[in-house]
Amino acid sequence: MSLLRSRRWSKRLGHEGWEARSTPRSADAFTKDWNEASKTTGIRKWTWMIKNGPGSDGTPYDLIGRYKSDPTTDLAIKNLADTAYDTAPYDNLGPAGGTPEAIMEQKVGETINKYYLKMALAPTEQQVTDMYNQMMKEVEAAGLAKLEKVYNENYQARVELWK
Repeated sequence: MSLLRSRRWSKRLGHEGWEARSTPRSADAFTKDWNEASKTTGIRKWTWMIKNGPGSDGTPYDLIGRYKSDPTTDLAIKNLADTAYDTAPYDNLGPAGGTPEAIMEQKVGETINKYYLKMALAPTEQQVTDMYNQMMKEVEAAGLAKLEKVYNENYQARVELWK
């Protein structure tokens, strides 16, 4: 597992350079006593998820537990390795807080939540279709088209930023 950290952090983990990898020493320390290992290494739980993207083996970076795992975890990692993908390009694309679009997003979300369980429990397919059509009318009236525009514009801006 890799962490993009400063040289100071790399040296604390016993490595030179900018990229640190979990070691048997650090993994064992966290297995024995998480709190004490956090104090002595300066590593906190959130630290392990700093770098997005695939590791050298093609699987995503994840917790230190990847270094030393049980047979069940090893099997899951092996069988699910090609099912992971990075969601970072899609995170936080919604409207900025305090904007009219943020209020629209709240109303759209509330409307979808209002209908979701009702549709799931509807006794007939026709009732599901009717409720869905009514829900779509309400979310369109609440500003769904404007929200879609905001999401698309924010995504395009992110794509440009990450080029």
